[in-house]
Amino acid sequence: MQDINVDTSDGQILKGLFYPSKKPKATLLIGSALGVPQQFYKHFAAFMATQGFQCISFDYRGTGLSRFKGAAGDIKLADWGQLDIDAAIQKAKQLGTEQGLDPSELYYVGHSIGGQLLGLAKSSLDIKACMFVGASAPYWARWPYPRKLFMSVVCFGLLPLLSFSRQMFPAKAVGLSSMDIPAGCARDWGRWMRNPDYLFGKKFKLATQGYKEISSPILSLCFDDDDFAPQNNVDYLLAFFSGANIQNELIQCKQINLGSIDHMGFFKKKFEHTLWSKSVSHFSKTSSTQEAV
Repeated sequence: MQDINVDTSDGQILKGLFYPSKKPKATLLIGSALGVPQQFYKHFAAFMATQGFQCISFDYRGTGLSRFKGAAGDIKLADWGQLDIDAAIQKAKQLGTEQGLDPSELYYVGHSIGGQLLGLAKSSLDIKACMFVGASAPYWARWPYPRKLFMSVVCFGLLPLLSFSRQMFPAKAVGLSSMDIPAGCARDWGRWMRNPDYLFGKKFKLATQGYKEISSPILSLCFDDDDFAPQNNVDYLLAFFSGANIQNELIQCKQINLGSIDHMGFFKKKFEHTLWSKSVSHFSKTSSTQEAV
C-alpha cells in the first residue's frame, strides 16, 4: 500500500491509502463506517487489488490519520459526505487516470455511514456501481424491543451529553466504535437518529436530491445478526436511492454456516474465500474489462 493525500474543496487534507493492482481494470473507493479507521479495511482492499480493482481508503476529517485545520468540535457529520467523500471520489478518478484506466471505471464500497452519506457527494454520480455493507437509516424506534431501549439511550442521552462542550466524543470509551469522533459529528448523529427520516428530515435542510439521481447498480448486504443495522432500517435508506437498480440481500448467518458476521465481520480476512466473492462478482458485472486478473 502507499500513503496518499486527498485534498478537499475547503482546504483540508485527508490521509488515505492506495492499494495498487498489477493489472488494474478499475478503481474501487472504500467509505468507512463511523469511528472505524481505514486500516480496518486493509485485508479487503488488498484482496480486491489482486482481483484487478486498485483500492483507495481514507479517514474522514478529524478521525484517524486525517487531522483537521480548526476546531474538531465544529465538524459537521454532513461534511464527511459533501466534502470528504466527494474529494475522495475525485482522487480515485485521478489515480485511475494515472494508471491508464478509464476514469468511468470507478466503484464504491460504503460501510455503514459510508453508504448513508454517499448521496451528499456531488461526484457520487460518477460512480459506476456501489456495494453497501450494513448501510441503513438508523432511526432509534425502528429497532425491535429491547434493542430500541439501548438505541434511545444512545441518541437521546450519550451522544448529546458526552459531546457537549467537547472537541471529541469519547466513542471508544463508551463502546460505540474503535476510535473517537468529532463532537459535532456525534451531535448530528444523535439528531439524525431521533428523526424517522434520519438525515433526510426536512429540519436538517441538507441537499439530498443526489440520492435519487444516483442510477448506478447497488448491491446492499445486511446480516440477520447485525444489531446496528436491522433490515427495516436498511430498507428505509435504500428507498431514497429511487433511481438506482438495487439488489437488497439479507444474509442469514446460520444458513450459510460461516459464524457471526454482525456489523463489522464482512471485512475480516476469514471471509476472503466466501463473502468477498460477492464484491468481485457485483463489480465485474458492470466492468468493461471482464477478463480475470
